[in-house]
Amino acid sequence: MQINKKQIIILVILIIIILLTFLIIFFKKPKQEIIKPEDQIPPQQVMEEPKKEEFNSLEFESNAKIDENSLVIETARNFIERYGSWSNQTEDFYELISPMITDHMYSQAKNYISSNANFSDNKNYYGITTKLINATILELDNNSALVSLQLQQIESKNGEEATFYKKADLSLVFVNDKWLVDSVSWK
Repeated sequence: MQINKKQIIILVILIIIILLTFLIIFFKKPKQEIIKPEDQIPPQQVMEEPKKEEFNSLEFESNAKIDENSLVIETARNFIERYGSWSNQTEDFYELISPMITDHMYSQAKNYISSNANFSDNKNYYGITTKLINATILELDNNSALVSLQLQQIESKNGEEATFYKKADLSLVFVNDKWLVDSVSWK
């Protein structure tokens, strides 16, 4: 049985058609609908079922609480890692922390520095680096917060380092739309 040229051409064409059909069926992407801005429904016109609105409002309140917690924790972290990290070579210590503290905390920081002998000894380098390990919000309302902190501190003195762990409680107040540290209690 001999296959002539005509039969070969027909066979090749059939194979091509079958392949194209296969490609079209299995690799056809769904047509994406183009939405014009004038076709979009403004958000205020969307109507939802009451149960869904109640759920969404609860979710919104929950997200607001999480965001407020995050702000308090971030303020606590920024403050304690700056306040707890210093050296006797630092000149502008108060400027680093002043945007984050109340007047009451400013007085407490001044007393802390003046009562610490390591601040006044400029002959030998002394420094502490503080890292926040864990923060727990103990109390939180619209105007105040109490945060418990677990810290790692690395003390550098005359080229030697020692690592130790401390706890501190921060009292924060909400003033002029931001959280400020009002006091620190080292433990």
